[in-house]
Parts: sequence; structure tokens; C-alpha cells
Amino acid sequence: TSWELLDRQQKIILSGPPEGSNYARENRYLGHICLEKGKRYTLKMYDLQGDGICCGWGDGSFKISVDGSNAVQSDDSDFKVKQYSFRVSATAKPTNAPSERQSPASEPDEFFTCFNDKPCHGSGDPGDGVIRYSRAEVLDIVETVLKSVVNSPGCLDGSDQLSKCGDLPDECSCGLCFGPFCFAQVCEEDCYDLSIKQTVDALITHGVEIRKLCASCDEENLEGGLLGQPAVDADSLGYCTGYAKDATVSGLLVLPTDESTGKMPTKQIPTSIWSHTTIADTCGSSLPSEFGVDKNNPTGANVNALVALIVGASGLASIAPDNVGFGASSDYFKGYIHKTQYQTAAMPLYMKTKRIVAQETNCATELSNDVVLHGYSEGGYGALATAQALESYGANIVRVNAGGGPYMMASAQLTEMFKDIEAGVYPDSRRYYLPLFAAAYSSTYEGQLNYANVGEEDHDAFEESWSVASGTVTSTYTKEQGIATTTGQCGTAPLNALVQKISEQGPQGVGPRTLDMLDQTFVQYVREANNRDPRDYEPCSKVDPFGNLRVIPDEVALICQALLDNDLSDYALTFPTSGPGKLELCHSRGDEVVPFENVNQKGKLSRYLYETAGDHEGAGLNCIRRSVEYFNTDDFKAVRDAASSALPSGAYCAS
Repeated sequence: TSWELLDRQQKIILSGPPEGSNYARENRYLGHICLEKGKRYTLKMYDLQGDGICCGWGDGSFKISVDGSNAVQSDDSDFKVKQYSFRVSATAKPTNAPSERQSPASEPDEFFTCFNDKPCHGSGDPGDGVIRYSRAEVLDIVETVLKSVVNSPGCLDGSDQLSKCGDLPDECSCGLCFGPFCFAQVCEEDCYDLSIKQTVDALITHGVEIRKLCASCDEENLEGGLLGQPAVDADSLGYCTGYAKDATVSGLLVLPTDESTGKMPTKQIPTSIWSHTTIADTCGSSLPSEFGVDKNNPTGANVNALVALIVGASGLASIAPDNVGFGASSDYFKGYIHKTQYQTAAMPLYMKTKRIVAQETNCATELSNDVVLHGYSEGGYGALATAQALESYGANIVRVNAGGGPYMMASAQLTEMFKDIEAGVYPDSRRYYLPLFAAAYSSTYEGQLNYANVGEEDHDAFEESWSVASGTVTSTYTKEQGIATTTGQCGTAPLNALVQKISEQGPQGVGPRTLDMLDQTFVQYVREANNRDPRDYEPCSKVDPFGNLRVIPDEVALICQALLDNDLSDYALTFPTSGPGKLELCHSRGDEVVPFENVNQKGKLSRYLYETAGDHEGAGLNCIRRSVEYFNTDDFKAVRDAASSALPSGAYCAS
């Protein structure tokens, strides 16, 4: 018998017995180690005979105690390999090492540490660590960061042709697009001044207070609905009742301040919620709440925090959730392209912001009921999903600007992504999306239709095991490793290691392939769907385009239903195409990561399309720019002015 203790990256931090030795019969072995609070660990037990640790050689046992309670306890089952997961409570107290210690274990080389150093702040009282900037300071930061962001010379205009900055001389070549303009690579100052300076100056009208905000569904009593609105049964949508309902979630909150008083404006103000792009790091400066915007390191600025800063300085309460599985909730599975997880991440922060803004100003300032939602890529999906939750609670959805998002999860995103991977044209740099997708649609989120309890047959998107070849080395991974790696790791390397390189996948049926990590019955089902009539583009639909009932095999039916449950295309169709409450879907035909078919398949969502140019990253710059510029339009100014002319209700300050 041997064992390993692994962190969430599947890195061995402790093991036994020492190499070349065995445990002696009828001996008791005790060990002690300090583990990080609030983190999840895995104990992996091995037995060469496959009969567990009883019974021919005596009745053996093992256990792990954390904070005085048993976290892992052995049983009498047979096994060759068995895994036990446990979590160290965030409030656990250090325990003393046993007085009699006989430990065969090796010492850990290094612990995985989540760099997530900013504490949560619930109030703006002096001395609580809230960051404050004047309008001039915000302008200085934003200008410094934007001037530093330069792409290759030239940028794409509407006709996909390289263009120059306005009327600048030819030798002033440009980089990052912003509207019809670019930043200069040579004469940077002139390009900035002649292109976007006027737009930025018009947007940034306030100073700001910046804080990391934490909240939970229970704390904000979400089942009560928005103040002054009818109560809503959260079970109707599933958020705050299923997975992560007990999580403390975090995010960035940027509140506007008046230049004259340094305090929040005494009026009602609208809210912006920005859903961030895909982040592999569970913690650290890439998270919105860590506010990675520093004029002394402008090229390393966090675009998600920068967007929240600009919008907050334009006079809105600006919220950027970290999302479930990140920041304060980093011990939970990542909520990837699963609508309830974006809702669970955003709703408590929104409700808490409404409450603390009113209470901190003695109701001189309140959030109006008006909300603008925006995001790109994964964030485009998150913005639309969050709008659905807010709408159910009575919020007034002023606008949704979603860009580059996989809204049609059960059709366009699924089928086109599979086609591109099989054809070898999907970008290798984004292959870590696959394990995030597979984990999200395996037995991770309790309440999801294909979630399997112990003893039940699973219907997981992950394959049980698969191989990945790199040069002359072939590694084998299991579903359990795949799920564990998607929780808590920092960076894309651990995720990419799980996936066969698309550029190096063998011919079909020969050698490891990229889609081998997914349930092969499901892969074959989608593959066959891609070879059918091109008009039949929804393999998970129960009715085909010709009105015939479709027979979906039992082995994939629950995965299909889970994907349908998280497909946002039908919800998108409830939006108007113009005026108040408009939805705009910004996307490029050149997007190599999130197929253009997500907004154009059979014209389903094309009425909402704003078409831009570039690949996924290049189009993102244009879509993000457009979503920020919306706050400088006459349409939004009318909403803002109507809110500011209304007196605060004082409801949150009523005795």
C-alpha cells in the first residue's frame, strides 16, 4: 500500500512510504503537515493486490484529520487506486503535531499558493484600503495605459484594409483600433490626441472609489427580489439554489465620486456589469478584483479592470465579477459557459452594491433600476446570462453589448468547434478551453441534469481516460485528474497538458487526438451530426428541421439536455433590435475561436449582429471599444439623465 497527497494542480506535495521501503505490519504511522486554508486536496491510495488494505494481512485503515475532524476515512472496499477529495476550511485552526510521530513521508518541496492578496471591503470608510482617484488621476492612468498598447503597424477598417490614423502623415503607422482611428507606433502622442483623446475625455467625468467586493446569495437574501419589486422564486432559473449557492463570490466595484466633494453623487445612478474574458488563473492580477491597472506598468494592464475603471469614472456603479471558481470562491469548480454560475457570481454583488451605496451615503445616493451589461468572448455569454437573472428580479435592462460569445452552445458552438478541431484549424493556444468545457459538463455542478451521484451511471463530457503524446512521451490522464486540474490552478499550462496538440493529432483512429479527452460516444454522435444534411445544425434538438422527432441515444441525451439548458439563443430572441433594452452581438467572420455561426447560423440571431473584422483577439478590441463608447451615446445619456433627475427613494435607510 502507498499513497500520495495532491494539490489542485495534481502536484504531489506528500507521499509514502519512502522509495524502496514498505510499511511494516501491525504498526501505526502518524504524520503532520500544514495545509493552506480554504483549499481542496486529494488523497490517492494505491494497492498492488487490488484488495484494499484488508483482510489477508490484517485489518488496515487510514484517515486524515483536519481541525480535529475526520476529513478522509478508509472503508473495507477493494481497490487498486482510490481517490478521496477533501477541503481545508477557511476558518480551520492550526493543530499541534502528534507527540509521537513516526512519519515515512517525504517533505513537501513547495506549496501551491493562490496569490489573491487584496482583502474584501464592504464599506468605503477611511482607512479600509479603498483606492481613491480624482478625475485627473483616472485620465492620467487611462491615457498612459492606452498609449502603451500598440499592435502591428496598420489596423483593419470596415473593409478589412489597412488604414492610417485620420489625417496624420503617412510615416505615422498605427496599431490598436479605436473607432475609425488607431494608436500610433511612431508618432504616438499625435495619434492619441487626434483619435481617441476626445472620446476618453468625454467619458471620464468623475473621480472613483475602487474596492474588492465580496458577497453571497445568503447574505443578500436573493429570494426576496429587488427592493420594491415582487419576490421571485430563484428555483425558476436555478441560480443561488444549485452549485456554489453557499459560495462567497468576489469582484471589482468602481463607484463614481464628485470632483468638488470627493463623495458619491447625490442622485440615482445606473449600473454597469462587465463580464470578463476567459481567464485561466484562479487568482492573482488577472482577476478584475485585484485591479491590475498600474500606470507604471501600462503594457501589463488588466483589460477587465480597465474597462470597469473607465465606466465607473463615467458616472456609473461599475461591477466586474470574478466569477465562480475565482478569487474568493477559488475553491469551487470554474463556472465555465454555464449560465447559472455567471448569475450566481453577479447577482449577490449587484444586490450588495445597491445596499452599501445607499447605506454609506445615508440614501443620498442610490442605484437606479437601470443596468447595462457587457462582455466579450466568455464574457459575452456571461453578460447575456446575467441579464436573464436581473430581468427576472425586476431590473430594467437598458442594453446588452455582448461580443464574441458562444451563445448557441447546443448547436453552432458545439458543431463548428468540433469541425475545426478535426480539421486541425482550431488554434492550439486555445485548446485549454476543452478541459474547462468538459469539466463544466461533467459531474461538477450539483443540480445539473447530467450530474451523477455516487453509485449512479455518469453522463459526463469527460472520457474516463485518454492519452496525450508530446514528442516521444505519451501520458495518460483520467477524468478525475481532468476535473481536479480545472479547479484552482493558475495559468494555462496544466490545462493544455491534458489536451493533445491540434497540430500534432494523429489521423483519425491512429494515435492520440484532441477530442479523445471527451466522452467518445458523444464525440461520435456530434461527428455523425456534422456529416448529415447541413440544414440539420442542432444535433441536440429533439425535433429535426423537417419536423421529425429525433432519437437521441441514451448515452448522450443528458449531456445534450445540459447543453440545451445553457443555450442562450432563445433567450436572446426576446430582446428588441433597437431602442430601450436593445441587444447587440458584436462578432467577426474571422473569429477562429468562437465561430461566427453563433450569431449567424441560419440567420437565427443575425438581427442583433454588429459585424466587425479581425480574428478573435483583434475583433475583441473593436467590440470592447464599442461597448465602452456606448456610455457616451445620446441613448445612454438620456437614461443617465432620467435616473439622476429622480430623487433617491430612501428605502434602504428606512427604520
